[in-house]
Amino acid sequence: MKVTSANTVTTISKSQRTTVPNNIVKYFNLKDKDRLQLELKSENDEFYIKITPVE
Repeated sequence: MKVTSANTVTTISKSQRTTVPNNIVKYFNLKDKDRLQLELKSENDEFYIKITPVE
């Protein structure tokens, strides 16, 4: 299991940024400025995030 932290982007917005774990970067061969689509799902008191690179 990988652990990452969320960091505040601005004081105006409640949005946050996070670091994409290296194993995901390698798996998708991600480069700087690549975009990711996140699909969020809650099931049985657990939260899942499906990550898909956007072309």
